Amino acid sequence: MSMNVTENRNRTAALDYLKWLWPTVSLMSTAFVFAALMTILTPLTTDRLDIVTRFLLWFSMCLLGGLGVLLADLFLRYFQVMANAGVSINVRAAGASMPVFLTLFIYGWGRSWLAGPTLFFYIYVIAVLITALSALLSRLSRFQNTQEITPSEAEPAVVEPPLFNKLPIQMRHGTLYAISSEDHYVKVHTSIGDYMLRSSLTNAISLTGNLSGVRTHRCWWIAENGIDKIKKWDGRKQVQLKSGICAPVSRNGARELRSLKWF
Repeated sequence: MSMNVTENRNRTAALDYLKWLWPTVSLMSTAFVFAALMTILTPLTTDRLDIVTRFLLWFSMCLLGGLGVLLADLFLRYFQVMANAGVSINVRAAGASMPVFLTLFIYGWGRSWLAGPTLFFYIYVIAVLITALSALLSRLSRFQNTQEITPSEAEPAVVEPPLFNKLPIQMRHGTLYAISSEDHYVKVHTSIGDYMLRSSLTNAISLTGNLSGVRTHRCWWIAENGIDKIKKWDGRKQVQLKSGICAPVSRNGARELRSLKWF
């Protein structure tokens, strides 16, 4: 029995890691495709370069754009504007365009008053296409994985909680473990990591959808899938999450846990 539990946990951890890694893989593969396309189309007079140099130029530009996307993600996370997918794509595209434009500008492209804005717009459109296609590939992959599950292997359907729409894109593929309250913010605990949101605990709990969970404390809500074990420390019960974090359990929370008969 313990062996099966360990295997399930290892499998869950591996799947969560792959889900976390997938956006990076899809972005890299999309960058490769667009680099090959730009190599064939030879824009910006890059036809004077040999094909290998031309491909390496465009592929490096895509990687440089990826660094800009990372910085854009940090910006979005800091200002918490991830709820709208259109805003996310446009901000990420702008973040990808800036380092690429500056690099090309340094090497002599777009230095006139008209060529500069035109060059930036051209790069920005390409960046929007790359980020949008990357997001589409991620969605298609999740849909295909769902379709490939046979009826005998299928588990009870879990709808992605609306709360995940407020998380960064790379964290939306994880499993919700818990939500804790900290002043005017809540911390969302997932299998990929934690994220702070400006919200009340009550409002955040209302966005968990059909996930099974319980409020173990006035400052904590725990998802059933997030519980590793229940233990005692200093005479008080605690819930240990699969991430290793321990959450307090009040007397009312203990009664709730007993009534649910999860353990």
